[in-house]
Amino acid sequence: ADQLVPLVTDLCQRVGASTISARIKTARATKALMDSLCAAEGVPVIEGLARATVETSASAMGTSLKSCQALGEKLRQTNWQLLEAVRQLTDHRKAQADDIWSGLKDAAQKDEYVMPLESSLRTAESRAIALLAAVPVTPPPPVTPPVGPAVPPPVTPGKPGLPPLLFKPNVVASHLAVLNSDETEIRAFYGSDTERLQRNRRLVEELKKLYGESQVEGDSLPDGLPSERIQEALEVHHIKALGEGGPDEKKNMIVVSATLHALIHADPACRIDLPNGTMTLFGVQLKVQVKPAHL
Repeated sequence: ADQLVPLVTDLCQRVGASTISARIKTARATKALMDSLCAAEGVPVIEGLARATVETSASAMGTSLKSCQALGEKLRQTNWQLLEAVRQLTDHRKAQADDIWSGLKDAAQKDEYVMPLESSLRTAESRAIALLAAVPVTPPPPVTPPVGPAVPPPVTPGKPGLPPLLFKPNVVASHLAVLNSDETEIRAFYGSDTERLQRNRRLVEELKKLYGESQVEGDSLPDGLPSERIQEALEVHHIKALGEGGPDEKKNMIVVSATLHALIHADPACRIDLPNGTMTLFGVQLKVQVKPAHL
């Protein structure tokens, strides 16, 4: 309760919400009540409860007190750099970006009893990642036939506007529209932080080499195919998305085929349990191979 008031006040200032909103009033009243109870003993505790000022409602204060620890932790962990990046958008995505911030402002002003703030922050982060990933592809300008011998233009590795990744060309990925081991989410999450991008790609390659095939039983390719091509075709999926607080570590990753990877993203109810070696996809339980070096 002590830390919640300054954290919520900072949130209101960030999103442009009123600092005398219901959420702030409830947080302050709850803190004042706890302070008076902590200072009292015996009968004065009962008197303190009887004389407590209920700024909003008893239910609101109870919910605020019960959720203050988890909410405070989430407020400290919120990726404001990601949300601020969305706020700066000026293209066709601006309306959606404004809607994300409008939702945050609304949640900051309402009581926890009315609108849970932790889930509102997680939703905002997930929407921000998806919005930043939706970068429109600009068509190339028309090419004028050269007068002399045609000279191919230099090829810059990486996507337009994004830092290049210093890994060898992926033969399979250059011909197929695959999810590319959650690369869109990774780039949106880390932005221009090349060091963390490179670290993620290194972890992906290490896991692919560890297994050399999908970890999921039955998710296999025909025998006899070149191992290097198979490794390039494999995908590495984040079990809990980075935007939802998942760590960028091997224990939060699983090696699958591109097809199964797409199916995992298509099933919001998909559950992956590495310690127990199971995956539930569209209600079907599948076995997952997990090597000691993975966890």
